[in-house]
Amino acid sequence: MSDLLDAIHKIVGDKGLITDERIAQRPNESWSKGSCPARAVIRPASTEEVSKVLALCHEANQTLIPQAGMTGLADATKATTSDFVLSLERMRCIEHLDTQGATVLVQAGVVVEDLQNAAAEQDLLFAVDWGLEVQRRSQECSRPTLAATK
Repeated sequence: MSDLLDAIHKIVGDKGLITDERIAQRPNESWSKGSCPARAVIRPASTEEVSKVLALCHEANQTLIPQAGMTGLADATKATTSDFVLSLERMRCIEHLDTQGATVLVQAGVVVEDLQNAAAEQDLLFAVDWGLEVQRRSQECSRPTLAATK
């Protein structure tokens, strides 16, 4: 491992860094297509870890490709063999749901369906709907749905 990856490993730990053949098993294009060729996948668990990783990569002039739900239509998440991927998949917490103010504080990698379910449990509606089951990372649009308000 390089000095940069060693420093990143100290920040994110074993669960937060992938540098082996598992990288190629990950998608590299929108809608979970392709095989990721990146040098490393970094999986921070907090905003603080993201900030520290970004600072290290900036200092080292290392390109970093952010990835979250992989549903973008512009393919802006494509990594190359020289890139690191910054995956937000470990940052999925719904930190606070304020029922009086109808606001929610979530981490950057929250799964939309989880947020919708949490809102529904409080008789609220988070109305974003892309017509697929995001948590399953489906490779095709599995079912169109209608949004209903309460």
